Amino acid sequence: MTALRFTLFDGSQMHAMADLWVESWQRAYPEIDFEARRVWLIERLTAFHAQGVLICLATHTATAQLAGFVTLDPATGHINQLVVGLAHWGRGVGGALIQWCKDHGSSRLNLEVNADNHTAIALYQRHGFVQVGEGINPNSGRPVIQMVCGVEQAGLNR
Repeated sequence: MTALRFTLFDGSQMHAMADLWVESWQRAYPEIDFEARRVWLIERLTAFHAQGVLICLATHTATAQLAGFVTLDPATGHINQLVVGLAHWGRGVGGALIQWCKDHGSSRLNLEVNADNHTAIALYQRHGFVQVGEGINPNSGRPVIQMVCGVEQAGLNR
């Protein structure tokens, strides 16, 4: 596992975060132009920050390189963005960010993931998330799976 340092977003890392987001999503969905969505992401992260959503950055301790980030609404436990840089895929960064959310959020985490993003779904399942529903992403129109972790608090028995 990669040695990481966790810090909260202060605005100065926005461009590095946007670069990481574009790079990672472009690899996952090469048919979509994520560079064209960069401004949308920056506006979204800025709004999240203003609304009190926690934005945690994971930085590689040896290189000081941004390895990933996650957004977490501590009031609802909602994770909207979880992004890991390509150089850090498969090195435990995603799991470490999920653990950070478990340590800093509500007792029940929830998220939506693209239904065809099997790598992300497997990551979430390895860390205790279960599927509780399906839907459509209002921005992309893509099918999504709704997942929760902390299902005992949600009254689900699996």
